[in-house]
Amino acid sequence: MSDLSSPEVKDAKVRDKKSRLEKVILTSDREGGANSSEPLKALLPFLLRYPYRLGFTALFLLVAAFAALAIPFFCRQHY
Repeated sequence: MSDLSSPEVKDAKVRDKKSRLEKVILTSDREGGANSSEPLKALLPFLLRYPYRLGFTALFLLVAAFAALAIPFFCRQHY
């Protein structure tokens, strides 16, 4: 009887995920190049596993963009 939590099964799952991702990355250059959204679509299942991390990442990117624009605006000298 096989154990689904055995290291061999976990390694096989990891190899399968890596090979699928590598396939998308390698074929994206030939099938669509920079204009194709297929590589991002392939990452979506991995990103959706961590919704809070994804949300906080988007929030902090917006805060950083706002700070990059606001700090020079408020620090400039008025003559």
